[in-house]
Amino acid sequence: MKLSVRVTGPAGLGVNSLAHIIGSITAKLGYFVLSDLEYESRIKGGVNYFDFHISDQGEYLSKNVDIILAFDKNSLLQQIPFLKSQGVVIANTRVLKMCKKDLETREDIQTIALESREKFDNVGLLALFGKLTQLDINLITEELEDVFAKK
Repeated sequence: MKLSVRVTGPAGLGVNSLAHIIGSITAKLGYFVLSDLEYESRIKGGVNYFDFHISDQGEYLSKNVDIILAFDKNSLLQQIPFLKSQGVVIANTRVLKMCKKDLETREDIQTIALESREKFDNVGLLALFGKLTQLDINLITEELEDVFAKK
């Protein structure tokens, strides 16, 4: 199994928290995980992204990604060119609606819509990612409790 995942969004909305949780869960499952963080801005705003390259066969790296978890329109639009054919975009319904024209040009991808208030997007995106990748809900719950108990 080889999977590349990009979590993208403005600083301050939970990109790092979501990325930490995904990386931690996949590492606990015994996968090789390489990650790379790209900051446009360290203050609220700007497009940031966190890449994960996950494999059960040793270190793996890819320029393009299989899954994008997007927090906002600008981040998603900036990352669509890096989505592989047959890739998946997971984002809030409002974000997908704002990007509809751009997403329609990519008939080779799938979108999964999150129905939630923006404040809870990081947890909602994690839940949909977990469902898509068949992660154990107990691992997700434990990791959420661990991460958010510290905040």
